[in-house]
Amino acid sequence: MNNNTPSSVIADAQIYAALAAKFPELDMERQMQTVFQFVAMPMTALWYSGNTDNERDWCEYVSTRRDGYFFNGAGRFSQAYRTMLLSADRSCLGSECSHVDTALDRMNRNLEMRITGNLADDAAQWDTAADWMFVCDTDSDIPTDNPFLRSFEGPLGTINSLDELLADRCAYRLRVKGVGIYEIERGDWYQESLVNPAFPLVQGGSIRIEQLFGRRGGLQHTGLKVLVSYEPEVTITVAANKLLILMARNALSTPVMVGGLHFDLARASILPQANVLGDGPAPVCIRLPALKHTPQVWGVLSKCNYL
Repeated sequence: MNNNTPSSVIADAQIYAALAAKFPELDMERQMQTVFQFVAMPMTALWYSGNTDNERDWCEYVSTRRDGYFFNGAGRFSQAYRTMLLSADRSCLGSECSHVDTALDRMNRNLEMRITGNLADDAAQWDTAADWMFVCDTDSDIPTDNPFLRSFEGPLGTINSLDELLADRCAYRLRVKGVGIYEIERGDWYQESLVNPAFPLVQGGSIRIEQLFGRRGGLQHTGLKVLVSYEPEVTITVAANKLLILMARNALSTPVMVGGLHFDLARASILPQANVLGDGPAPVCIRLPALKHTPQVWGVLSKCNYL
């Protein structure tokens, strides 16, 4: 981490650390060769209403990025997997030939995949819950070995519309009414041992290993778990002029993103606060409600299959 790290990225790293502490299955330190990524755009978990196409999409999505933010767009996982199998160099496979044949045969018969759990029932329970399931208060300091920050390989640019406004003196309080972690299950057509950058392809073929496991390859990630949130709320306390924030609220057309959650700036509540941040302008408190009142995809844990 350096002095140019945007305040929103620092806050996101703190939120991730709190999530990993509460939900060990999201801890990249424990789940080796994995990356957790907050979604970079609002994405409703439409499968809660029985949308099986959306459920299948989340089984297929592959992020184009390798840092802490999930951008879908690297193609369909099963399509890349099939391409790899069809391009196999059988002279180098040895005993793995039978596994490839079996996988292709099963793909042709039933390309089954699903997300575990019952999100509809969970959302109904969250809707009537009296308490917040997850609460995170950020502070000004964060260990430099935070795995979320380590996932960034180069300089961090501004990715949040409030970065310049919030500068470097702000505090976040995030509350979420409901949180669920749902596993991606693929059918018996999928064999994890075959998804490896060392998989032999026919030399000189139309497909190169970089196209599958490189930075835009459809096999660079294998989605494992989907994190879903329900009714989040964030309160931001910042040393800034109230009028400036009001002007920003009217000018910004994109939702505010905090830790992969997206909030409606147009419905913000803004109140002056006691100066708890020290010297300087009196701070204000911005309370932001959820952008949508439906279960939202919060983030994805993926296995890393990088070259």
